[in-house]
Amino acid sequence: MLVNTQLGDVSVVRPPSGVLAETVLLRVQEDESVEVTPVSGSSLVGDGERVLSDSLYRQMGSLLDQVRQNYPYDYQDYDPEAVILDLEFKIENGVLFFKQVRPNLRLSGGNGSRGTGNRSSR
Repeated sequence: MLVNTQLGDVSVVRPPSGVLAETVLLRVQEDESVEVTPVSGSSLVGDGERVLSDSLYRQMGSLLDQVRQNYPYDYQDYDPEAVILDLEFKIENGVLFFKQVRPNLRLSGGNGSRGTGNRSSR
């Protein structure tokens, strides 16, 4: 699962010019543990800092895997591998909330499920 995160209310989908989101790859292992692999950092945090901790990313990966496995979706004539779930989330006071889940068709050359969200300190 590819997850993009950003600080506060800065958009991940349509960020201001020059602002980059943090991107992390989450892989759920056979033993249900979650491997966290940073891909790129947010331009809004200092060098060596991250928007979310590995602990929160592992929690998110476990929950996202449950959503992926249990999301009630009629694939119709589409290959289930061609359908990705676009998720929006928010973290407030250290608690992870999924705001919505939308199925989408994977674009040619796509690289995985993509979750987008913001960490809020409010």
